[in-house]
Amino acid sequence: MNHLPDNQKSGLWQILLRLSMFLTDRSHMRQTQESKNVLEKLTYRQHQVMRMVYLLTRSHQEGVPLKMLAEQLQLSPGTVSEAVEKLVRKQMLDRTICPTDRRSVHIRVSQAGQAAIDLGIEQMRQDEKILLELLTEEETQTLFRLLSKLEENIPDKMHKISE
Repeated sequence: MNHLPDNQKSGLWQILLRLSMFLTDRSHMRQTQESKNVLEKLTYRQHQVMRMVYLLTRSHQEGVPLKMLAEQLQLSPGTVSEAVEKLVRKQMLDRTICPTDRRSVHIRVSQAGQAAIDLGIEQMRQDEKILLELLTEEETQTLFRLLSKLEENIPDKMHKISE
């Protein structure tokens, strides 16, 4: 990307931002129409917690320890505990005491939470299909390859920036 003029470099971020805003607005409009979707009523922090619990429970079927969740989110245990408490009350998460260490609390996505996540994923897939119909098969493959390359390198690049 170093070979692009500065106006095209910043143009990439503008395009990504507009696409993100379009998809977010579209999702919000659909959720408003389908107001039964509980995910629309979550705060940003609650969305963060839900996403991380969803991702971490793939490798921790017994549930995610609250401490690990806080570490992964880079938030204080108190902040995460508060968000988890609200999500438990909304029946989006289940909280259990670890049988081997009674001091440890494990968090999992509840059945209602999983249903809401599944609905959200289905909506995103529909939006993806609509967008990808604008591209040829070759363009779609190129887009996925380039986005994957960016995604793979984000942690390394962001770490260097923050140093």
